Amino acid sequence: MRIHKDYKYINHRKIMDIENKILKELKENSYSISEISRKIKSDRRTVAKSLEKLNQNGLVECRSIGMAKLWSLSKSPMLSLLKNKKIGALIKSLLENPIDGISIIDENNNVIWINEKLRKKIGSRKGMKCYEVLVGNKSMCPHCTALKSLKSSRSMVSKGKIKDSNYDFITIPLKDKKLFVEIIRNI
Repeated sequence: MRIHKDYKYINHRKIMDIENKILKELKENSYSISEISRKIKSDRRTVAKSLEKLNQNGLVECRSIGMAKLWSLSKSPMLSLLKNKKIGALIKSLLENPIDGISIIDENNNVIWINEKLRKKIGSRKGMKCYEVLVGNKSMCPHCTALKSLKSSRSMVSKGKIKDSNYDFITIPLKDKKLFVEIIRNI
């Protein structure tokens, strides 16, 4: 069976339309999945999956009333994200501990930009390899998650040293898969 090359794009557009319809309905009131599916004329399974995705993004929230789950717009998307176990733990960790440095690095490990706090610690070394600038290595760090992060499009955390001090390196790939942000936090 051959799938049309635009299938993913068409399917993605349909899902986005459903999510937009759900958000529009929830502006008025709180509803169950069944009520939402009737109002937007879509099947319950698709509505349930869309609601879970919107919930993970902090846009909607669910509360149980007896056996029923009522969905509503999130009063505070940031608060909803903080309640999310995975994303919330990362955000809280970043907020509770001072960030020591932020850098933007390309897919070839070249430093594109570093923030003032990191610049004060290591100097301005734009264009050099991150492993040369940050840890003084001549080759890629053994703990490096940068390329794995770019390939998987997922954030990753590793541990390493800068000038004999321990640090967490949080690598966050950007959407173009050519750059990533590295947050360097003192442990």
